[in-house]
Amino acid sequence: MWFRLLHLYERLVTERALWLMLALALLIGFFGYQSRHFSLDASAESLLLEDDPDLELFRTISERYGSQEFLVLTYTPEQPLFTEQSLSTLSELRDQLRQLPTVESVVSVMDVPLLSNPPVPMTELVSNIKTLEDPDANLDMARSELANSPLYVNLLLNLDANTTALQINFPRDEVQDQLLEERESLQALRDTDSPQFDADELQAVETALQQRRDERSEDIGIAIDSVRSIMTEYEDAGELHLGGVPMIADDIIRFVRSDLITFGLGVL
Repeated sequence: MWFRLLHLYERLVTERALWLMLALALLIGFFGYQSRHFSLDASAESLLLEDDPDLELFRTISERYGSQEFLVLTYTPEQPLFTEQSLSTLSELRDQLRQLPTVESVVSVMDVPLLSNPPVPMTELVSNIKTLEDPDANLDMARSELANSPLYVNLLLNLDANTTALQINFPRDEVQDQLLEERESLQALRDTDSPQFDADELQAVETALQQRRDERSEDIGIAIDSVRSIMTEYEDAGELHLGGVPMIADDIIRFVRSDLITFGLGVL
């Protein structure tokens, strides 16, 4: 029996090899065409359960106090940080990042208020708040304040006061927030067996939400590429590192996509 099966297999492969190759090519072409519908999602909703209490708490807090996606770029200049040359380079880097279309704002040590430069009464401080960009700001006093202030140390400045961070903020996606609220409302109707629940409407909202996530992910990916491109222009000025949750999610998606292509071709 095994011999007959082997003989049949050999006849199919050797005598109809051209037809088999044609069928295989058509099959690969069909799946290759359908692969355009494949997408990778590294959002919180894809990594957590739908009714996860921690996710619900996070959304509640975010709705109440607001939250933004942001990147963190650290900068360690070749020269001491609190020198005119290093701060000038930092200002140029910040200004370039602010010009990116997908970036809402950039916060750095150049922008935060200096409350003790020099120390003045509170009545005078309100109308005379200095920053490092102020020509009258004293760099030594600014270094001391920023390095010891609980508001800035280990946030915008490390303990050695030789590395600073820039917070690159992305605008909040109001459309995605609205779609999330609509989906949660429909899911609540579904869970309570309400007669007002419409399964087609929930499916439409979920489809729109996924499409919006894909668009948002693509925009942030383009922004991350732009930030990295700007970083290469300042490699000679010091050491730069990029971090943040959006960057981690984007890199995960890129690594998985690359692995799928590599192993897929290997299997083929």
